[in-house]
Amino acid sequence: MKKWILICTLIAITAVCMAAGPVSAAAGDGSDAFVRAVHASPDAPAVDIYLDKERVLENVNFKDISSYLPLKAGSYSLRIFAAGANPKKEDPVIEKNVEVAAGSAYTLAAVGPLNQIDLVAVSDQLEPSEGKAKLRAAHFSPDAPAVDIAAAPDTILFENVSFPQVSDYLEVDGESYNIEIRPTGSQEAVFQVPNVALEEGAVYSAFAVGLLEGEPGFDLILVKDELE
Repeated sequence: MKKWILICTLIAITAVCMAAGPVSAAAGDGSDAFVRAVHASPDAPAVDIYLDKERVLENVNFKDISSYLPLKAGSYSLRIFAAGANPKKEDPVIEKNVEVAAGSAYTLAAVGPLNQIDLVAVSDQLEPSEGKAKLRAAHFSPDAPAVDIAAAPDTILFENVSFPQVSDYLEVDGESYNIEIRPTGSQEAVFQVPNVALEEGAVYSAFAVGLLEGEPGFDLILVKDELE
């Protein structure tokens, strides 16, 4: 898995300190932050990412989701370039100062079409729930309407989630579900994922990416929110 470094939520802001997302007490000594990223911009090219002038990863493509990367608490200068760009001769696509807090976990997503690309950052809550699974949904499909996310046939898990929102975590039973994505208020699914197995004690994020009309096509990516 590729590893991204945290960048800010609001493009207009130069320096950002994001709200803490508590991690498990077993995660190191508590001095690190943990960050991961999602490339959810459907027509954006692959990118290279630099942290304090050092390239930390290269050729990050659409639908890549990183594992969590430990990062010492503090402030960093981050620059994002098109893959293969010369940072001494070309301007970055994004250049930000960022700040991360010890003992916190975050997910960052690049969302929207390239001509309207934006950054969404959310805090992650990695603590498991005893006897339950935890699940949240991220609506990162720029041409999809607001949606309800259901466990077929009758259980609405997340209601009226619109681009580019990320829901709160929901506790559910650890079992398999037939997931349907429906326009808000409709019973007709526009996308289905059968037999989605959720384990007790695990924490998940489901990322809706791609396009309902056009390419790359719509997809739902389920990942565990856990430190490796």
